Amino acid sequence: MLRYIYTPARLRKSTDSRWSLLVAADKYALERLKAMCEKALCSHLSKKNAAEVFMFADMHSAHQLKSEALKCICAHASDVQKTAGWKMISGNPALALEVSMELFTRAASPKGPPAKRIKKKMKVT
Repeated sequence: MLRYIYTPARLRKSTDSRWSLLVAADKYALERLKAMCEKALCSHLSKKNAAEVFMFADMHSAHQLKSEALKCICAHASDVQKTAGWKMISGNPALALEVSMELFTRAASPKGPPAKRIKKKMKVT
């Protein structure tokens, strides 16, 4: 972690070290390092780990990572619901509500551009 504090270094390839670094960056308020970790972890999101990542991001105030995980959960809801991470979210009412609200919002919003009205010409007699 000290390498990232004192020198402008890149993150290592190991995903495990990115998780650990994000925890440390959150603890010590190292926002630049935290943002780097979030960005790197976003690239490893999948429907298999999205629920766990969502919970982890919530615990460590990783807003960008949480947002991306929520998008992934909503995009693959039926697959995510089969994971162990989903069971953990179901046990956390606040997070379950957040996911539900996002799913409802997405379901209610129209997809694509609004339909055009057809103009009818009326005959005046």
